[in-house]
Amino acid sequence: MNATDVRCERVASLIPDDAAFARIYGTLPDWRRRKCDAFRFAADKLRSAAVWVLLREMLTARGVDADALPVTENEFGKPGFDSSCGLHFSLSHSGERVMAAVSDRPVGCDVEKVGRVGAEVFEACLTAEERAFCAQIQSETERAKAFCRLWTRKESYSKALGTGLSADFTSFSVLPDTCFR
Repeated sequence: MNATDVRCERVASLIPDDAAFARIYGTLPDWRRRKCDAFRFAADKLRSAAVWVLLREMLTARGVDADALPVTENEFGKPGFDSSCGLHFSLSHSGERVMAAVSDRPVGCDVEKVGRVGAEVFEACLTAEERAFCAQIQSETERAKAFCRLWTRKESYSKALGTGLSADFTSFSVLPDTCFR
């Protein structure tokens, strides 16, 4: 098996209906149930539960009992396993998709639904080089896709570092020729 496994699935393929959600919700570990309960909207709760189902499947494929591994959160709120188990994970969900990564080293993943992006978001999240890269793209749709690619790289990187959204995303570039400067 690879050192790092990443899967992205549709929520409905993991939790097809309300009855399945109710069954799965009852089996969520406490840390995931708290995450799930923190969401206001049912669709967000569903994604939060579905990403746990995906992680559990990935761990089971590695021969690991997900329910037996205690999960803690670092000072930035990133969940993780006790270092003694030698595994790391990252979770993400957006729109109809959930994503999980499992690795023997720190890992980060992100999935986003592409949508319209305002100028203030570009300014707050991208370096000057990244903003210039996006500005050269004429189509608003293609510019939004480019931003989403940059954003998911940045969020994945910050998750791997363990800082998540508390990172200053303007302090590093993820353009292919400037990654992680």
